[in-house]
Amino acid sequence: MRVRVCVVQARARSSRPPPRRRAPLAVSVLPQRDLLGLVQRFECLYNISSQTYSDRMFKANAWERISQEMGNAWQPKQIHATEREYEVASSLLGVGVDYAQISNVAYTRVLFLLSRVMLLLIDKKIAEVLPLLNQAGHLVDSWAGSIHQKEYLKVFFLVLQVCHYLMAGQVKSVKPCLKQLQQSIQTIMGSSWPDDDSVCGSTLGESFVWMSRQQLYVLVYLVTVMHSAQAGYMEKAHKYTEKALAQIDKLTAKSGEPEDSETACQTWSRSEAGPRALAWRLRMALVEHAALCRLVAGGKANALQEIARAAALLRQAPSREYRAHSTGGPARAGGARGAVPAGGGRQGQRAAGDRARRRAAAPGALAHFVTEAIAALHTPQLHCLLGLYAMSMNCMEAAESQFHTAIHMSQERDLWMFAKLNLAIVYLRGRRDNELTQLMTEVRPESLPAYAHGLRAASYYVLGLQAFFQARYNEAKRYLRETLKMANAEDLNRLTSCSLVLLGHIFLSINNSRESMNMVTPAMQLASKIPDVHVQLWASAILKDLYRLANDTDRETEAYQMHCNFSQALLKDHFAASQMAEHALVTWTAGPVPALDAPPAPPPAPAP
Repeated sequence: MRVRVCVVQARARSSRPPPRRRAPLAVSVLPQRDLLGLVQRFECLYNISSQTYSDRMFKANAWERISQEMGNAWQPKQIHATEREYEVASSLLGVGVDYAQISNVAYTRVLFLLSRVMLLLIDKKIAEVLPLLNQAGHLVDSWAGSIHQKEYLKVFFLVLQVCHYLMAGQVKSVKPCLKQLQQSIQTIMGSSWPDDDSVCGSTLGESFVWMSRQQLYVLVYLVTVMHSAQAGYMEKAHKYTEKALAQIDKLTAKSGEPEDSETACQTWSRSEAGPRALAWRLRMALVEHAALCRLVAGGKANALQEIARAAALLRQAPSREYRAHSTGGPARAGGARGAVPAGGGRQGQRAAGDRARRRAAAPGALAHFVTEAIAALHTPQLHCLLGLYAMSMNCMEAAESQFHTAIHMSQERDLWMFAKLNLAIVYLRGRRDNELTQLMTEVRPESLPAYAHGLRAASYYVLGLQAFFQARYNEAKRYLRETLKMANAEDLNRLTSCSLVLLGHIFLSINNSRESMNMVTPAMQLASKIPDVHVQLWASAILKDLYRLANDTDRETEAYQMHCNFSQALLKDHFAASQMAEHALVTWTAGPVPALDAPPAPPPAPAP
């Protein structure tokens, strides 16, 4: 039997019998990264969802033809998504939505629709996301079927909605959605909730769950960590990170045990979307956020340990090999593929060439290629983290190299902006005005995407910092007030505290002590709440000068002691980090992650 699969404006044919087990139902997006803990960016982690199914669905001939059609549609969609051909993958998902509707399988239709929303989020096509997300929300709200299936669909929908808000840096707007998501996961994790096999049910064509409830539990922890980090609640983010990592350890350990009632719905692909591969992706995202939060809180040594953990995970990136699941053996790399999108162009020609090379590749070479592809998704992020760490250690040349490496390696526009904004601060601190002027033309607020609220606010802050360094105080105040307006609107607390303390410094520079105090006092309070030792150090230095000008000796002494305490803590931590073997990572800019040497032996004690 020959099955036709529509791909954009082309057709592809396959004479191979349709596989009984097919590629996962969705690709997922996991948000990551911000500028100095402020600007959230998103990195897609393909197939983080380990969609499951019930073997019962394959025992009914009535559904066999539908499952064959959908299986052949999912296989090329999976490959297109993996190769970042999002338009083609989205088109296939659109076909799936229509096919499920014609086949009267409402639950699967919503899964297709939500999966398409995920791809559009990855591709940053926000204008297309909103109508589909609203449509999916309406379908979930009006769901009249199983209440358990409705709750799973609701969690899927809310995860996407939370990611949509966080992608834009809208930390305040996301709170109602995040609260609903947390309530839903508590319901699903309740003792009275049935196992996944029972939720799958017996209805043909609707025997799917997006993720097992244990996996959903970790995912909700992760989005909570991302929200806390972006909002500037570092201790809360750290607490939830530790809980999530402990839950991942349980999930990983369980994956090696015989399947019980909770895992009776088999995974679509053990090699790709199994618990261990999922655990790797979740763990990597959590460790990256942990490193970022440690840097914000002033813990360089702890941050370096987290960065080293991320580097070690990168060396252990799971391989992803396309398989013909009916036989369990490796399939040809090409598989059931669609044609290059109409019009071709350089991108289409390059994609076609890549596919041709992989069709000729041996299975081992294919697995190696895809392992590198997974690692390549996270390598630019690791370089950005190393750049931030190098900045905190005053290793400006290393920081510059790390940010340039991230810009060169990444294909994500948000990550480019993140790295360039940090690079601008490196140029500012080095008084490299010519390079700074050229760079700032690329990261001005008006040149950033309209949806990127957090990035635009951070861009105004960098412009204000530039004007401050050049003693253009009125212009600096104008930029910083714009930053404050945007940051306050969405509870971007660290960006607020940085803007307040910089405004306080500006007012002190123009001898306006009263306004300076009005800025620095709330900055110190907010920095203590985060906590952010760097802002506290900066604010305490300004307070010391303000109290000296006011002839308030007692408070001046108190502020001076506070400043000394922060300074000594940072210096001690700086020295500890510089002595760690992991510090050598700041020089890594090419090739695989280097293996770290053993830490140097301590110097001998001086003779008495």
